[in-house]
Amino acid sequence: MRRILQRLALCVFAAVAAASYAQAHKPILPAHEAQTLSVASDELCRYWHLITGKASNVPVRLRIDPAVSKSGNDAYTIVTENDTAVIAGSNARSVLYGVYDLLERRGGCGWFWDGDRIPKKKSINVSKLNVHEESKFEYRGIRYFAHRGLARFQAEHWGFEDWKREIDWCMKKRLNLMMLRIGQDDLFQKAFPGDCDYPDASKALPGQGKGYDNRSLFWPLEFRGELRKKVMDYAFRRGMMAPSDFGTMTHWYSRTPQDFLDKKKPDFLPQAPGAYGEPSGLVWDIRNPEWMDAYWRITDADVREYGRPGLLHTIGIAERHISTNREENLAMKVKLTRSMLAEAKRRYPRSKRLLAGWDLYCMKKPQEVKAFLKNIPEDVIVWDYEADASINTWFGEWDIIGRRPYVFGVFMAYEAGLDSRTDYTKIAARQKLIENDPMCKGYILWPESSHVDSIGIEWVAKNAWRADKPAVSATVTDYCARRYPDEAKKMAGLWMKTIPVSTNMQNVWRWNAFLPVLREMGEGRIKRKELGRWPEAKRKGFFAGLPEVVAALKSMDWDKDEFLKRDMIDIARVWADRVAVDAENEMFREYFKWVDGDKKALGRFAELVEVVYARLDALAALLAQHADFSLCDTYERIAKEYPVAYPGFMSVLVDNSANSYCASHHAELARHCYLPAFRHFTDLLKAKMAAGDKTPLKRGVLEDVRKRAIDMSYSTLKLDEPRTRESFNRALDAVLAASGEGENVGR
Repeated sequence: MRRILQRLALCVFAAVAAASYAQAHKPILPAHEAQTLSVASDELCRYWHLITGKASNVPVRLRIDPAVSKSGNDAYTIVTENDTAVIAGSNARSVLYGVYDLLERRGGCGWFWDGDRIPKKKSINVSKLNVHEESKFEYRGIRYFAHRGLARFQAEHWGFEDWKREIDWCMKKRLNLMMLRIGQDDLFQKAFPGDCDYPDASKALPGQGKGYDNRSLFWPLEFRGELRKKVMDYAFRRGMMAPSDFGTMTHWYSRTPQDFLDKKKPDFLPQAPGAYGEPSGLVWDIRNPEWMDAYWRITDADVREYGRPGLLHTIGIAERHISTNREENLAMKVKLTRSMLAEAKRRYPRSKRLLAGWDLYCMKKPQEVKAFLKNIPEDVIVWDYEADASINTWFGEWDIIGRRPYVFGVFMAYEAGLDSRTDYTKIAARQKLIENDPMCKGYILWPESSHVDSIGIEWVAKNAWRADKPAVSATVTDYCARRYPDEAKKMAGLWMKTIPVSTNMQNVWRWNAFLPVLREMGEGRIKRKELGRWPEAKRKGFFAGLPEVVAALKSMDWDKDEFLKRDMIDIARVWADRVAVDAENEMFREYFKWVDGDKKALGRFAELVEVVYARLDALAALLAQHADFSLCDTYERIAKEYPVAYPGFMSVLVDNSANSYCASHHAELARHCYLPAFRHFTDLLKAKMAAGDKTPLKRGVLEDVRKRAIDMSYSTLKLDEPRTRESFNRALDAVLAASGEGENVGR
């Protein structure tokens, strides 16, 4: 009965808030704005009750006033009028931002991707408020991508409650755009109901490759469609925007169904050798109007079933090189992209067109990008998402600043980069280019994995509002104060010690301690260019702070709450990963010294093999301490959300993770694949070195090890290592001992 009365009070307040607005403003709000305003009043009352225990007489009024915004972008004010806080937003979404701002500013709430920190107070002070917040950017967005593996990081594994928490976090961080590019949808079935049946989810999908190309289902597409509808409706009720894909969208993650290929027999664009192989991942030949129209049927289905017209997004001819002749390739990309953009304008004349930046990076040369963009209509927004790029080229070289609309984007990491690695120095420097540029229309986070860097996404979200928070230290201080108030100072110090290690010890988005095992080693070769990613002199003494970090982590209360536990492990695994990477580089430097004629290098190489193994083993022990890094926990989580029909899906999940693009911080694979593969490879290499054989190993020398892991039963794969304070301490001790930086630190 008490719960019923509390809920009734909440509903009464929400109704009163909405009614007060309706009486004060004519005409009546459009339906979508009224929905979002209702969400804002519900959220205000819900959190007010969580903080104070009171659900009535909340001294806050909500209203919409377009004049609050001077730029036309999202804006809101919070002012005190006669002992009442008045939140006025330029639109209903901005009112919701204001609600969350007030709850954070005066209620003391902390908003995080994995949940809220809600304090208990007798009351919330709303006196002397005079706040005006206005975003510099029209679009502040985040993308959720298609890789699989660990549920924390890969959105395809999330259920509705996960999505609700994620979308709420987006709103609390004042983002206004999201995009789901997870690939497993029923758009073909919706667009071509007579040609594409819903596949049997209990069987492997036909036409699949291996590794991340294996897209066999864990949830039926019927359920995925229902889930996506619920997710998008939830987001739209909160005022979120979501672009729909158009153009040549068939890819490794959004494959053409086999029955479509069999019945329709689409023609494919020519492509240069070495590109995509399976027909399901090829691009149809849109020079033929039949296949251009077929792509548009998919877009129409997306807009009709899951989206809203207004924003259309294309990856262009992403990653596809039609010819080895660069001039011919560029000319064809220009022609095809222009035709897609023209068709988008014809079919959806009121929608804005977004051209993804990824294809521009694949052109590799800035002069080619410039030539390409000169042929693209000037109202098309260059949807760039690699302002932190360290490869090929970047937006500062394209002559778009001040010339045409674009967005500033942060990529953060490829799939293998599942830990802290945000390059704050580079991003902050490049932010300066957009500070006074009215042509920069947005600030977006567009990674391959979500939640890899809790501090990084916090910093990016803050800058997405105005790009005026270059110093990460302020973000760390605020984050720690709200997330773990009892350990704020200690954790802030640990994060500030860890950030230089996380960023300076790797300068690519891809690298981690396990990836070389299945990448260079798996291909039976080692590349000199992959070594020496930082000068040896720079590395000297780089891990001197590790004993202090270990001591601090061991002194904190592991069992206090999940926020603290998760971040303690995140900090520890950065250090563990980087000391292992460092030893790997030393080991391979000795190998190349041997190749160059230094016979003594063989002995040093053998010694370093054991050092590397010990460090990888210590990292593996650390990963076993949390469900975030467990493939088995991920499987259990998705099966709890909806039954997994395909009996072989655990093998698919391992295949999706244990490959030369995705190998990373997977606890089970560290034990059952990465460490055995490292041992097997180095034994083979030592034997060749002892025999004086400098020829490379054959490709695929580790495939048998990988295949054994893929074929393991769930019960064999599952680890039985305890997740306790004591086992975490032992893992920390192992990291420190293997690093050579000091003796074990007492408990």
